[in-house]
Amino acid sequence: MLVGEIAIGIALIVGAVVWGAREHRLSSRAWQTLLVVMGLASIAAIVLNVNFHLANGSPHPWLVPKNGFDEGGDLDSLMPAIELAMVWVTGRLLLNERRERREVGADRPITPPQPRLPVA
Repeated sequence: MLVGEIAIGIALIVGAVVWGAREHRLSSRAWQTLLVVMGLASIAAIVLNVNFHLANGSPHPWLVPKNGFDEGGDLDSLMPAIELAMVWVTGRLLLNERRERREVGADRPITPPQPRLPVA
């Protein structure tokens, strides 16, 4: 189980770094691969978080806690919603990329790197 958690974390962190730093330099195939890996890692993370939530015996987030100062929900009940949003975003981007590639019929062009401003 620990290997799965580490693999999911690495996939999501590396995916975010590549997405932010080199998105415009990636070919269409590499971009689609990145989106698929991030989407599958998010689905696996949803399964793990729901499993952790149920294994801890935590109450469902829509139930009122017995103690008024107790937390109503834990992180394992919040994370699946965030990860579901990540699955939706990567899925939509993947579908858009595939549609654009089908319409154009070619790989997306590689844009030259943007010049950086000198640091004073």
